Amino acid sequence: MQGFPYQSMPTGWFQVAWSAELTAGTIRPVQAFGRDLIVYRGYSGRVHATDAHCRHLGAHLGYGGCVKDDDVICPFHHWRWGPDGKNVDIPYSERGHMEVRLGTWPAREIDPFVVVWHDAEGGPPTWEPEPLPLPLGPDGYLPVHPDHCFRARVAMQPLLLIENLPDIFHFRYLHGTVRVPTFVQLEIPERGHLLRSHQRFADSIDIERPVPPTAGSGEFEVWVWGLGLLLTAIDGMGGVAQSANVTPVDGEQSDFQFTVFVPRSLPAERVEPIVSLQFKLAREDFPIWEHLAYQPHPPFAPEEAGPYRAVRKWARQFFPLG
Repeated sequence: MQGFPYQSMPTGWFQVAWSAELTAGTIRPVQAFGRDLIVYRGYSGRVHATDAHCRHLGAHLGYGGCVKDDDVICPFHHWRWGPDGKNVDIPYSERGHMEVRLGTWPAREIDPFVVVWHDAEGGPPTWEPEPLPLPLGPDGYLPVHPDHCFRARVAMQPLLLIENLPDIFHFRYLHGTVRVPTFVQLEIPERGHLLRSHQRFADSIDIERPVPPTAGSGEFEVWVWGLGLLLTAIDGMGGVAQSANVTPVDGEQSDFQFTVFVPRSLPAERVEPIVSLQFKLAREDFPIWEHLAYQPHPPFAPEEAGPYRAVRKWARQFFPLG
């Protein structure tokens, strides 16, 4: 991206799949962090992430490979690799196995997401992803439906989504609120991976669209974990919540993964209009991000300078290599 000041990809946890995409034995190819990976669920129920290419002759394990127990088997010569990356079997060799291994990636499951850890310096996780602060049980939200989430590859940096948080003014001019929302609270630590915001929307978003009149109004609670995971709970719009998780692909593109959480109490006839509206609002940012020349030192208006600069200062910790 033109003008972007960081050369490395950020450190943190990033979504690589929805849990529902990984039934037992499923392998999903993933492009992330400038690498080809696979993420798969073993028959123990655990998820694992490794480099994608077999260390023997380079076949991609995600295309034709299979899972046995918690190991993955290459489609080319059936070399077998454990979840720790070790080669555990060569079916036609008396030697049995070789002292070589695949690269592995720390993987966690936070219902309904599968996330992996990327460290710009190659280090282990320095913090753990927390469970989503939503009541996902019987009295909370419905299980995530395939129609309530989408994935799009966008020419953007993950930081751009996080910078939407202090930018309360773009809601008026890009997303169609009648007035600019206000901050009730904005918690930006000097260090630490968690950023929180509480915003108040007094008016509907996109009021010409035939959606429920509470759409876009109410209290918005936002949690941000690093630069990869963002959740918004909306008191209004029927009490829906949404996540927007951005995973860097190659330094120029990222996978934008969006999920709408639907409360069990929401009447069925209101679900589709609200989900459609959330999808529309999320995608409205894409043309801006894809053609944006990043401004490291913009001439902020006084009303936006404080929150914007605080978020940018907080974000620097996730780019240790600059």
